[in-house]
Amino acid sequence: MAAAARLLLIDSDTAVRQRSAKVLTDAGYAVLQAGCGGDGLALFEQAPVDLVLLELVSSGTVAYAACAQLQAQAASRGVPIIVISDVHDAVQMARTYERGRTDFLTKPIAWELLPCRVDYALRTSRALQDMQRSRALLARSQQLAQMGSWEWDCASGVVLCSEEMQRIQGDTPAAPAPALPGLGQLLAGVHPDDSSTLQQLLAFAQTEGRPYELEMRIVRPCGTLRQVIEQTDVALDGAGRPVTVRGIRRDVTERVEADNRIRTLAYFDALTGLANRCLFQEMALQWLPYAQRRGLHCALLFIALDRFKMINETLGARAGDEVLKRVSERLRDGLRASDIKGMPRGQPAGREAGQAENENLLARLGGDEFTLLLVDVPDREGAAAVAQRLVRTLSQPMDVDGQELSITVSIGIALTPADGSEIDSLLRHASTAMHVAKESGRNQVRFYVEAMSAEIQRRLTLENDLHRALDQG
Repeated sequence: MAAAARLLLIDSDTAVRQRSAKVLTDAGYAVLQAGCGGDGLALFEQAPVDLVLLELVSSGTVAYAACAQLQAQAASRGVPIIVISDVHDAVQMARTYERGRTDFLTKPIAWELLPCRVDYALRTSRALQDMQRSRALLARSQQLAQMGSWEWDCASGVVLCSEEMQRIQGDTPAAPAPALPGLGQLLAGVHPDDSSTLQQLLAFAQTEGRPYELEMRIVRPCGTLRQVIEQTDVALDGAGRPVTVRGIRRDVTERVEADNRIRTLAYFDALTGLANRCLFQEMALQWLPYAQRRGLHCALLFIALDRFKMINETLGARAGDEVLKRVSERLRDGLRASDIKGMPRGQPAGREAGQAENENLLARLGGDEFTLLLVDVPDREGAAAVAQRLVRTLSQPMDVDGQELSITVSIGIALTPADGSEIDSLLRHASTAMHVAKESGRNQVRFYVEAMSAEIQRRLTLENDLHRALDQG
């Protein structure tokens, strides 16, 4: 069974106080009594109470200061106060409510109604406290989820925003809200490239009752950029007209950044920043069919450093890594110098193929091997010109840890559609041509021809036969 509510009754009239205490005790309440404000304040500070019944005293009296202090403490703790007065004054009653008192009783007291008034005040107080707790919980939940909420009255244009909504915008909830009319609060800080889209969606929501979901950017007053997702629903009246638009705005910046980091680890080479084999193949799977549909010719260049193993063994792995980074930079620079675009770090893989016809994919496959897919090369000579330009660019001496190195590369080239139209066959054939270039004296460029595959197959078969012969004596 729930404990009885504790009441603090303060009244200088002994008869009224005792009668009130008996009525309330008979109604099941625990009643503490005090004859003046000072004694009541002492009791209030000693033990918690659920409600205070306080006799109204005139300002300027000794008792007034104690009563005022008690009222301030009760208000800070959310304890309801019922003021008791022998003056029937509507103005005084109004002032009493304005000062935060819960209820007002006049003498003579209607004893049969006193428990009802107390019960009503307690229930009202509990409901208010529950509402405040719910609001605090909602605000905390929104803060943890980095999700703000807003509500727009379509008729009046009034927009109400939660505290977390203001934080997402970069505003301080405790500070006065900016004087922005209506939708200005929702549009404030939205990136210029996203603002017109948001305005259009809000207009559709107001006129057609159409909810929306939009991913957009917010520029905070400090200049930082945040990525948010906004989702809405629309409340309609009986005639189907939009009445209220409600929305949530969720800050997903950390998630987007984490996705980008994961994507970088999954699709880009950590040492050079170039696309790795996985991303290169994915991009090629998009570009090769596009080029075929448009009747464009492509060239796949397979680039390998000559004698790279010797650099690692002689100067160490750290110097070898530095060489690979320098080579990747020169490859990118060489492509830019010849007006051919290389893929930069962080470029998304899912770009529309129709955005550019002269798009080229540069990647590090692993070790000292790089690949370059040229899209829309005019002819065989065009691919050869690019390859020779890269050979000259990479052959320039480079200083690594005080050691001047001259790097040479061997490049094999496979063309579409003559040497294949799929990435696997192009890679295989370009790799074959690269090995032939190495065997031809290194620092060479070779185009793939079918006879190369036959020769390599012949050598592979011969090697296997020799190993088997040796094993069998």
